[in-house]
Amino acid sequence: MKILFSPLALDRIAEIEARLVEISGRATADRLLATIKEKTLLLSTMPRMGRVVPELGDVDVRELIIVPYRLVYQVRESARLIEVHTIVHSRQQFPLDEFLDD
Repeated sequence: MKILFSPLALDRIAEIEARLVEISGRATADRLLATIKEKTLLLSTMPRMGRVVPELGDVDVRELIIVPYRLVYQVRESARLIEVHTIVHSRQQFPLDEFLDD
């Protein structure tokens, strides 16, 4: 399956990277970015490896836990596509409004 990152997901990843560089340094940011890339690439062969997002209950909207973040994606079987919608810190309130407007 093809993996597509939404503009929002790309923005959030850039924000996380900048914040980590500021707080913990480039090496820490690079490690997290490598983990995000590695786990996301696994989705192309195992699209349902993440759990269903509890706040939504939709079997096609899932999340990978990349401590301390939640990478939220949607499986679009008919299009053979994984769409990464967002990535949020696990302490943040889940952004329901981003999904209810679809």
